[in-house]
Amino acid sequence: MKIAIAYGLFEGPLCGRILRKELRQRGHSIVGIKNADILILHSGAWLMMDKYPTDKRILLIDPAYQTTQSVLTKSVRRIQYDLRHLRPLQYPGYLLRRSYNLWYFITKLPYWIEMLENYRSKDISSLLRQKHVHLFEASDPAWHDTVVTNRAANAIVELPGDHDALWHTPRLTADILGL
Repeated sequence: MKIAIAYGLFEGPLCGRILRKELRQRGHSIVGIKNADILILHSGAWLMMDKYPTDKRILLIDPAYQTTQSVLTKSVRRIQYDLRHLRPLQYPGYLLRRSYNLWYFITKLPYWIEMLENYRSKDISSLLRQKHVHLFEASDPAWHDTVVTNRAANAIVELPGDHDALWHTPRLTADILGL
């Protein structure tokens, strides 16, 4: 299968390199969105698309969407979740991932500003009701709003772990995504 990966807030190819490697080892090719059979949209990535193709399977991985909580509140909750669940040997990897986030924040600031503007204005409900869209939520509840996600056309599947688990547990993620 041809798979495209779109990254969320303060993310980019450095974050997804291990997942891409895992998918290639399973016989998939990583391509651009226009040529893909399957789109993996993590976090805020869905906010940056003008149209959602109906001829592709769309996997929404812990999408960020407008709720009654601010992005700042959700981010703080996410960091609290991370710190509660990290084991001492995981700190170096966690700090490395946060350094990637800082790098992408600095180098792509206009893109993030646009994503945050879209966060305030786009509604995910209509996207979730489409039959070709599948929602995967992390164990970390920081981004969840059951009022919104209960309207999804397909069953919601839980990805064990934190919001970024797909980047650091790629084998498990690929299994759960059915890839």
